[in-house]
Amino acid sequence: MPLLLGFRLVARRPARAVLNATGIATVGIAVGAALILRAQPPHGYDLGGITLVNLRDDQTERAVLAVTAALLALAVVNTIIITWTTARDARRSLAVARAFGATPGQVTAALAVAQIPSALGGAIFGLPLGLLLHRTVSAGPTLTSPPAWWLAAAGAGLTLSVAAIATIPAVFDARVPVTPVLKAETA
Repeated sequence: MPLLLGFRLVARRPARAVLNATGIATVGIAVGAALILRAQPPHGYDLGGITLVNLRDDQTERAVLAVTAALLALAVVNTIIITWTTARDARRSLAVARAFGATPGQVTAALAVAQIPSALGGAIFGLPLGLLLHRTVSAGPTLTSPPAWWLAAAGAGLTLSVAAIATIPAVFDARVPVTPVLKAETA
């Protein structure tokens, strides 16, 4: 039941799904760039037995981490707002589904499932674009690619995080009583 309701919500508002996918792809770009940056071997300076750390690499890694954290925070807010507006727009159809036997938990799961296709699409496009961005702006002749499981874990983490964050507004909206929602639409 949650899958059917969730995919129905996505089909009703495809532009909203594209908007969410774009936001997640932006985060995926930053995460992909951070992963390829992290995969690079450390560069240091050997001074005859003393090795100095390259401070520029350290500062670059901190800056990319800060930008990634800021984009993650923005994605959290974006996911909450998109899920909340999806729930508000679909309040009547979800109330009808609840009147026919769907539980509030199933409605919450449907709202979370509605965010998964766009999150998965954003992660699939964003992570490789982040790798490509880093390769494009990097001055080094050779770059070490991150392991494939890092990218898979990052994509799965982004997708599952969006689904988990989407449950926050979904829980609140699924608890609205059915009768006032249906009466408000007929009056």
